Amino acid sequence: MKKVLLIGSCLILSLLARTASATLYYWDPVGTGTATTMPGTWETSSWATSSALSASTVAWSESTVAACFCAGSHANGTFTVTMNNTHTVAGIFDGSLNPPGCFLTISGTGTMVLPAATTQGFSTYGSDGGTMTVNVPITGAATLALELGGNIALYASNSYSAG
Repeated sequence: MKKVLLIGSCLILSLLARTASATLYYWDPVGTGTATTMPGTWETSSWATSSALSASTVAWSESTVAACFCAGSHANGTFTVTMNNTHTVAGIFDGSLNPPGCFLTISGTGTMVLPAATTQGFSTYGSDGGTMTVNVPITGAATLALELGGNIALYASNSYSAG
């Protein structure tokens, strides 16, 4: 059974597969360091292009990029991410798409855009639970799909109505 907490609007989520063409970027604000809390700003160069994570990070690339959290051995725990600009996001997952899960909160003054005519999967659930809280508006024409298990809470003034 999928659990979805929606505040302020009605939205139906379906169980669908993640878009196969999405490139994966991994949240890595500490490089090769270790941290159990992973705060940072979406707009900074806090992303790795490999789940192994490394000292070489990149800035977010718009369009068909999916954000992965809880990747590698040193990026786990609680993720508090500030999004202050508009970003196109092709899904959000735990890093390996397997347990463990992660606890992710996205807040800020920005907007998350889901690319048109695709299905964008969202899941941070693993064997130890996982909850995703989105405190920014979501727009776009894609279908938002809750995958695996866990909870997603959408808090914000959202005009999202794509499906």
